[in-house]
Amino acid sequence: MPLKLKLGKKSGRYDLSQDLYVLKVFLADQELLQCTLGADSTGRDCIEYISQKLEIQQVVMFGLRYQVRCSDPDKRMMRWVELDKPLRKQLEKWACKNRQVLLAVLYHTPNALALTDELARYYYFLLMRSDVVEGRLTVEMDKAIDLAAYSLQAEYGNHDPATHTIEFLQTIPLLPKHISRSAQILEDLLRRVAAYHDRLQGMQQSHASLLYIADAQQCEGYGEEFFFARDEDSTEVQIGYGQDGIVVRRTHVAPLKYRWEEIKEIHSSKRNLIIRQTEMSVFYFVMVGYLIGLKGDRCDRGLKAILA
Repeated sequence: MPLKLKLGKKSGRYDLSQDLYVLKVFLADQELLQCTLGADSTGRDCIEYISQKLEIQQVVMFGLRYQVRCSDPDKRMMRWVELDKPLRKQLEKWACKNRQVLLAVLYHTPNALALTDELARYYYFLLMRSDVVEGRLTVEMDKAIDLAAYSLQAEYGNHDPATHTIEFLQTIPLLPKHISRSAQILEDLLRRVAAYHDRLQGMQQSHASLLYIADAQQCEGYGEEFFFARDEDSTEVQIGYGQDGIVVRRTHVAPLKYRWEEIKEIHSSKRNLIIRQTEMSVFYFVMVGYLIGLKGDRCDRGLKAILA
């Protein structure tokens, strides 16, 4: 259980344990809730508390992440909480903010209809929107307009010209930041968003969030997670994985993809990573920093060798 009580030997009174601490849980850059945990409370205890507090039934879709201490501010590295181990020890060892975690999508479903719990679907939608706005998903302009309109319908219901003005739309996260830096361009885009939102009259908010997720699933980058590394030529790359396989990103070059069915072996030793397709096709990488990734709950994604 997250909370611990100690029984006083003489008085018989129950006192809060000195080992208790308050953990802040964020969704993107917004504080979602706070929970009180004990020194031995696990990540799963925290997830169960979130499930009860937010009334999420399909909480298995979500996990917890934290930012790792790093000497290079340009390399913002994240690590997943190991749910079956004491959370406090993990945060104090690795986290740059040891009383703060992020709620994140642990399992990226290929089918939005699998999100049968309406509240799980809503928080999944919010996390997908964060990926779109922050540029973690590659979204074409027309698709970005559609997504923004679905977002408005999901959160605010039918379009109301008196309320959903351009000025109001400018205050909420809707479009990818990199395509909305110019004030004039942003205003033009938001007018298109408002017009499409108006055409969604009568759509249920839960259905709008479902459409948002379904469209986000078609975007490049969905379900992918990347780590900093160097290739055989000591060129800095990002290596990651998705539902289809392993992806290697290089600056100004198209991503290189290794499909799961094409990979014969993945081997890691300390910071060295080897991907073998055939005897004559072997690729070597050196991870920058620690192999900061997933264990336990996400090893079935095929990266157990990388993240062991």
